[in-house]
Amino acid sequence: MRPVLLTRTKHIIPIGSFLRNQGAPVERLLQNAKLPSDCLANPNNLVPSVSAFEFREIAARTTGLPNIALDVTQNFEIEDLGEFGAILLRAPTLYRLLNDFQRLSHTESTTPDFELRMERDRIWFSYRLGLGRILGHWHSDIYILQLMLKLVRLASSQWSPDHLCVFSEENPDRRAAITELGIGSAEFGCDKTGFAIPRSMLAMPLTNNSRLPSTMATPKDRHLAPNAPAIDFSGSIRQLLIGYSGDRWLDIKQVAEIIRSEPRTLQRRLAEERMTFSMICNDARMEIATSMLQEANTDMRNIALRLGYSTQSNFGRAFLQWTGVTPGEFRKLRCQDATS
Repeated sequence: MRPVLLTRTKHIIPIGSFLRNQGAPVERLLQNAKLPSDCLANPNNLVPSVSAFEFREIAARTTGLPNIALDVTQNFEIEDLGEFGAILLRAPTLYRLLNDFQRLSHTESTTPDFELRMERDRIWFSYRLGLGRILGHWHSDIYILQLMLKLVRLASSQWSPDHLCVFSEENPDRRAAITELGIGSAEFGCDKTGFAIPRSMLAMPLTNNSRLPSTMATPKDRHLAPNAPAIDFSGSIRQLLIGYSGDRWLDIKQVAEIIRSEPRTLQRRLAEERMTFSMICNDARMEIATSMLQEANTDMRNIALRLGYSTQSNFGRAFLQWTGVTPGEFRKLRCQDATS
């Protein structure tokens, strides 16, 4: 069953930082987009892609900047993408970089479906979004397009495609954005967004790997996979609960509202995977609790509150049912394992 499409919050942090610099009420705008208030402080948290789209649209309306994603990403670099970016920057050639990006992009978001299509003298680099022509699509279109261009420009800093296909519909502001990107021509209203790269460029080495600290350990692909957005519906709901838990523990009505659904529809979709909302909550709570308990200074009362329990004793009883030991015993056992 199709999951809730999720995106890492690192991809909306540039917009949030820009808004803060403009003096905009960022927390209120996050709330309007149904995003957790602390998401800008947690770059690897997962939130619904539709909320990320909406946040970019709200930011554009608030600032009066129709191409805000272009303004925001001018100084954004691939190394700002954390471990994902570091893996990309280790590629020896542009061809390897593009293949690594396509292969690993699902660890960042389940929304764009990137494609590399080799032709006789060029390669098409494109993507299709799975959300249709929704509000905020243009701002996400231009954000992802900028990311794609920055990847290619790691091999040739002044390069621009001759022609661009754009999913979003045309208007004068959007045409102006394409001109600002230095692209010769563009066709709007296409079935996907993308451009062609000359095949002769594919063997070019990256020119700016030197920006990576020499002491930085080389990340491994396998480090990204365990926390990648889920490919099943129940898994994506569990990740959503975890992503919002620092803000508040969500009930089923709130989750349904965030994913633009109804509680009964959510329950039915979980039932099709032989799961219930209560089971998903328990899985998410246990994952958060076991992680927090390994931090020696984390107060039990704070863990209980984050997981939506009114008292520490209620949390303790639930944890005993999940693991067979109390939270205190679990923490003691983990500390012993760490020192042995």
